[in-house]
Amino acid sequence: MSRLHTQSSTRKILTIIALGLFVGNISGLVIAIWVVLENEYIGQGMFHLAVKTIAARTFMWTLWGVLGGAVIAAAAAIAAWLGARLASKRRVLIGAATAVPIVAFYMGAGLYLNRYYLPGFFELPSIVANIGLTLLGAGLWYTVMVLSMPLVKTSLPRGYRWLQGWVPIVFVILVLGLTQGADLLVAPSRKAPRTNVIILLVDALRYERLGAYGYHRPTSPNINELLREGGWIFTQAVAPASWTKPSVASLFTSLYPYQHGIDSGAWGRTDDQGATRVDVLLPGLTTLAEVMADAGYNTVALGSNVHLLPRFGFAQGFETYEMGLTDENSISAPKIHDRFLNWLDGHEQGFFAYFHYIDVHWPYSSPPPFAGMYSGPPSSVDYNSREIIAKAQHGGIVLDDKVVTHMSDAYDEQIQFLDAEIGKLIKELKSRGLYDETLIILTADHGEEFLEHGHFTHGTSLYDVLLRVPLIIKFPCPGPNCYQRKVDEQVELIDIMPTILRQVGLSVARPIQGRDLTAQKRDKKNPAFSTRADDIAMRTNEFKYIYSPVDQSEEFYDLQADPGEMRNIASDYPELTASFQAQLLDWMAATKPDRDVKRREVVLDKKTLRELQSLGYVK
Repeated sequence: MSRLHTQSSTRKILTIIALGLFVGNISGLVIAIWVVLENEYIGQGMFHLAVKTIAARTFMWTLWGVLGGAVIAAAAAIAAWLGARLASKRRVLIGAATAVPIVAFYMGAGLYLNRYYLPGFFELPSIVANIGLTLLGAGLWYTVMVLSMPLVKTSLPRGYRWLQGWVPIVFVILVLGLTQGADLLVAPSRKAPRTNVIILLVDALRYERLGAYGYHRPTSPNINELLREGGWIFTQAVAPASWTKPSVASLFTSLYPYQHGIDSGAWGRTDDQGATRVDVLLPGLTTLAEVMADAGYNTVALGSNVHLLPRFGFAQGFETYEMGLTDENSISAPKIHDRFLNWLDGHEQGFFAYFHYIDVHWPYSSPPPFAGMYSGPPSSVDYNSREIIAKAQHGGIVLDDKVVTHMSDAYDEQIQFLDAEIGKLIKELKSRGLYDETLIILTADHGEEFLEHGHFTHGTSLYDVLLRVPLIIKFPCPGPNCYQRKVDEQVELIDIMPTILRQVGLSVARPIQGRDLTAQKRDKKNPAFSTRADDIAMRTNEFKYIYSPVDQSEEFYDLQADPGEMRNIASDYPELTASFQAQLLDWMAATKPDRDVKRREVVLDKKTLRELQSLGYVK
C-alpha cells in the first residue's frame, strides 16, 4: 500500500509540474502576443522581430512555469512528508484545471499593475498591492474550484479531461516548436547585416572640450583618432533638449520631444497621493533598435542613467539591455567595455551597440592618475556633495570663481579618463578586425553649464552651452564616405537614426523628422528645434530664438556677434524676431504628430528617487 501511495503521490507531483509547465507556456505566449501588439510590430511590417519576441518570451515563461510547478510540487511533497495527505487525484486535477485561467489573470494583472502603477517591488505600497492581488487570485481560484466540485463526481468533466496524461506536455512541445520554428523560418528584413554600428553617447559632454573642436588641453587624443580614419566632424550639432530623457528618446525615434511625448522639462511629477510619476517612452513608437533587430542585427545597450531604466520604455528592440543606476549598480566605461567584449564573442556578425557613458556627468571625480591632473589639490568646497550642488543650483549658496574653475578642471579630467577607455576599446576592435567595417558615432545628449547663465549641470535652459553637442562619425572603410570631412552646416541629433539606416540599407515605415547626414543636398539655412517643457528654441547658424508660450516671453540672440547668448536683442529687432516666431509656429503646425501622443507614466520607487536626488534632479 505504501508503494502504491508513493506512486500515486509521484504522479500527482508530476501532474502539478506538468500543469505548471502548461500555465507558464500559455502565460508566456499571451504576454508575448500582447507585447507584439502593443509595439505594433505587425502593422509596421516587422515580422521577424514579432516572431523573435514571441519565441523568446514564450520560452522564458515556459521555464518559469516549470520552476513554479516544481516549487508547488515541492511544497506539496513537504506537506505530505510532515504528515498531511495529498488530495485525491480528482481534487488535484480540478484545482489545477481551475487554476489555469486564474493564474493567467493573476500574471497579466500583476505585470500591468507593477509596470505602470506601482513603485519598486519591495516598496510598501507594492507589497500591500501585490499581497492584495495574490489574496484576490487565491480567493477567486478557491471559489471557482469549490463551485466546480459538485459538478465532478468520479472523473473530470469532458472539457477538463485533456489535462490528464500527456496532453499538456504535447501542447507545450507544439507551441514551443511552432514559435521557435517561426523564429528560424521568418527571415530578417535584411538577410546578411555587414556593417556593424556603435553609438558612443557621452552624457553631459561639452563639444568644445574636445581636441577635435580646438580645445587647448589634450583631453581627447583617442576620440580625435576617429577623425583620422574616415571620420566626419559636425561643428554645429544641436540636441533636441537640454537633459537626457527627451534627448535620447529623440535619438532613438528621430522625433522631436513633443512628438514622442517626453517633453515635460522635469524629471517627474507628484500626483495627488504623493507618488512620483515619470514619463515612459511609448511602446508603439518605432525605435532605431527595433528596426535594427528586425533586420537581423544583434542589439545591445550598456550604461548607467536613471532616466533610461528598462521600465521607462527605452529597452525596446534591444536583446541585451543593461542600464543601471549610478550607485552600486553603476556601469562605468571600463565595465561597459568589458561586458561588451564578452558579449561580442558570440555576436560579431552584424551588431548594433549603444553605450551610454555616465563618466563625465556630475559628480566630477576621476580615478588616478587623472584626478588632480588639471584641478590640483582637492577643493575647499565639496561640490560633489549632493546638498552643496543642490543649494548652488537653486541659489542657496554662491560658489566663488576659484571653486567653479576647480569644478571645470575636474570635469576635463573625467573627459580625459573616458577618452583613455575609448582608446582601449578602439584598440580591441582593431585587434578583432572589426574597426574598419564598423560605423562608429560619438555624440552627447546635452552639454554642461558652469555658471555661464547662472546655473550648474544641465536641464535648466535652452542656451547653446547645453544644446550644442559633439558629433563625430567614423564611417566604414573602404566605403563611399571614408574620408575626413568637416561639416559646418547645422545638424540635429534626430539626424543620427536616418543616417545609420541609410548606411546599412534599411528604412522605417513611419515618418521621422531627421535627415541623412550624408545626403548630397542639404539646406544650409535649415533651422534646428529644441524644447524644455513649454519653452521652445529655434536655431540657425546665425540666430537663436527662444519662445515661452506660457508668459509670451521672447529671447533673440545674434550667435555670430554674441556666441555666449548674453544679450537679448529681441526688442532691438522686433521685425526679425517676429519672423522667427512665425517660422516657429508654422513648423509646429507642420510637424505635429499624425496621431495624438498619449502619455504613459510609471511610479518611481524610493531607490530610483534617491538616485535622482543624488544626481541633483530632486531637492
